[in-house]
Amino acid sequence: MTTQQTLRRSPVRDRGRFVVLPENRFAFAAAETLAQRPRRGPAALLTIDGAPGVGKSHICDHVLQQSRLSEGESRAMHVTGAEFAQEWDEACRNRFFRQFQESYAACDLLVCEDVQGMRRRRRAQEALVQIVDQVIAREGRVIFTLARPPRKITGLSQRLVNRCHGGVTAHVALPSSESRALLLDHFAKLHNVPVSADAVRLLAREFAVSPRELAGLATRLAQQSRQQSQMVDLAFAQQLVDTEPLQSQNTVPEISREVARQFGVALRILRSDSRSAKARIPRQAAMYLARELTSSPCQSIGKYFNGRSHSTVVHACQRFEEQLESDLALQPIVENIRKSLCEERRTGDRRKRVNKSGTRRSSAG
Repeated sequence: MTTQQTLRRSPVRDRGRFVVLPENRFAFAAAETLAQRPRRGPAALLTIDGAPGVGKSHICDHVLQQSRLSEGESRAMHVTGAEFAQEWDEACRNRFFRQFQESYAACDLLVCEDVQGMRRRRRAQEALVQIVDQVIAREGRVIFTLARPPRKITGLSQRLVNRCHGGVTAHVALPSSESRALLLDHFAKLHNVPVSADAVRLLAREFAVSPRELAGLATRLAQQSRQQSQMVDLAFAQQLVDTEPLQSQNTVPEISREVARQFGVALRILRSDSRSAKARIPRQAAMYLARELTSSPCQSIGKYFNGRSHSTVVHACQRFEEQLESDLALQPIVENIRKSLCEERRTGDRRKRVNKSGTRRSSAG
């Protein structure tokens, strides 16, 4: 439990250099300034908002990493809004509220992601406001991230909204076609996959998705390119455009059911607390694909898998991605899951079109 810990460290993702784009330039510059601020310098508070998958967590990881490199034993706390509210409830039940508050207030850097996860939890929000005030009073630093601007999220107290706007605020938009081309080129280089400039431009134009989804697209490109021993040229990219849905409409339950079917395990085992390899690997696969193919935040994905935390989902995705790179037997299974989900989406779209057409004809007649 956090109240019994002096320091919480989150797994910092090593994805190569951060790609600075027009959409994230201001947020990244503000984060860099905050990361380089001396521990005994002026207080700093940064609020970043943007849709899931635009890179808010990546920026937070960068600040945490820079803080540790420059300050050594700097005390950092990294938590999501839903996790904070859950820990606060536990502290109240066990009468550890004072220890809980002191453990957070003593940190030099507090990162609270997905603050919207504690909406309508007024008492937990009040506790967070008090802790933020104490951190700032000690000349510490605070970073908030939200899926939307604080004032547009119902269920947040006015005091918490005011704290979110009490420092620098930055919005990270979905990338433009030009930015998506830069990101695809970057991700392809990380996978050591040769991609022609024409192919990059085509894919960037056709796949108007988040950076997270572009990273998933690059992973699929790498796998297919290696399987076919072929460079990703314009023809290769066009084939992908013709066979891939431009934006997945599959849900986390749908993805999980297909993963369970392909791995030959029951869905209830996938969602259970079992740590056996039979349950763990398919569960990691389902989390990885849910994060890649949907815009659901990690907290929502974790909630489906028996209430697992944001950090647990992130760690599971990292572990599975590493295993996917080294285990050749996993790659065709994952590719079959993607194809099956793609077919389900197309079938669903056709049914919707038929139903709409039939409804129109019946109403006209």
